[in-house]
Amino acid sequence: MPVVGTVLEEANDPFRWPMRDVRAPAWSSGRVVLCGDSGTAFLPTAGVGAANALRSAATLADELSRADAALVPLAIELYVARSAATVHANQDASRRLAHAMFVRGRVRGRVRDEIMRHYPVERMVKPIVDALHRPM
Repeated sequence: MPVVGTVLEEANDPFRWPMRDVRAPAWSSGRVVLCGDSGTAFLPTAGVGAANALRSAATLADELSRADAALVPLAIELYVARSAATVHANQDASRRLAHAMFVRGRVRGRVRDEIMRHYPVERMVKPIVDALHRPM
């Protein structure tokens, strides 16, 4: 695409931005808790990092609303049990989507584009969308 070449030529300081996601080994330490994409960061492929963060925060608020000070550790444990599997599954689906989207080489890109003509994006993101409809 000529426009991309023009943009790159005119850029003062172009740089590569390696995209990585992370998964924290634990979501809590004492009374400190990670929510959603702070503990399981997403690639920007599916656009669901914020949705998972909000859902995780709502789940944490739900568990904490039923606990007094003595039960906070249990509430945190229940929050992680309710949230982690769904958020991790969405991150896994986002990773698979990234592998399909980001291919190296012109030939692989053309093969991917041809496959995508017959395999709609809606089908690729279906596991994520389905997970968003299930309660945590």
